[in-house]
Amino acid sequence: DLYISEGEHVYELYSIMIHSGGAMGGHYYAYIKNFMTNRWYNFNDSTVKEIDENEIYKVYGGKKSSSTWGSYSANAYLLMYRKVTPDNLAEVSEAMVPAHVHAAEEEEKSQVQKERNESNERFSNLHLKVFYK
Repeated sequence: DLYISEGEHVYELYSIMIHSGGAMGGHYYAYIKNFMTNRWYNFNDSTVKEIDENEIYKVYGGKKSSSTWGSYSANAYLLMYRKVTPDNLAEVSEAMVPAHVHAAEEEEKSQVQKERNESNERFSNLHLKVFYK
């Protein structure tokens, strides 16, 4: 076995930041592992979908593909690991989250709701111009 699987210096990969495209532009997304299920997910803009672990190996080395935009590749550019210890948490309980984080979350939710209400109000108004004779 090439890798240490026990002891003090064992780390596990849990997130991969990926750049797809060329040097002049492209797209960024992430593969992130769910600690509860050990399944991998693709976080890509507004979508999240489960992926097969084999997808991870495709972003190591960046095989070039051609498209209507020319030649591009998808490469892992940031790998995130965590040390494997018995006290690693798979889930964080509500009680463990500091009060200021809860307050910030509530403030953000309130702001989002306010913006949604303002947007709905704008769309619910009808502006008419009436020309007579």
